[in-house]
Amino acid sequence: MKLAQLTALIFTLSIVATSADEAKDAVGRNEAYRELVAKEKWTKSFNNGQRILKEISAMHQAKKKIDIAEYRGEKVSFIGGGAPPGVTNDLLIEQGYYVRIVTPDGKDLRPHSAWWEVLIQGEILQVFPEHKIIVLKIVHDGWKVIQTG
Repeated sequence: MKLAQLTALIFTLSIVATSADEAKDAVGRNEAYRELVAKEKWTKSFNNGQRILKEISAMHQAKKKIDIAEYRGEKVSFIGGGAPPGVTNDLLIEQGYYVRIVTPDGKDLRPHSAWWEVLIQGEILQVFPEHKIIVLKIVHDGWKVIQTG
């Protein structure tokens, strides 16, 4: 019985320690992202993107219906990585949102890497909070590669 309790205690402590490390990493990552966004002079659109994510997440959780064009034309910035299956410009961003990327000429903007992370800036075309999808139109200078691997 004592071995089971000791094992449970060690397991619980490892989860708490891991959670604390992940929180520190997230804070450091957010600060690095904020510096990068400021360097690109996209702070206003990044903050706008964060605000919209909070609003549509709240709507999704409350299961409220919204007009898909409610945020149309809003200029936003997000940071994300390649979305599965990995053969499009589409991204996965924070809170599990899928960002469908539309470019004027349909150009493939992805770097030739197994995985990648980008900072994007564009204009919202539609938002589908019930499916956690944002359709975003960007131009080529609205796509900045942060890291690849």
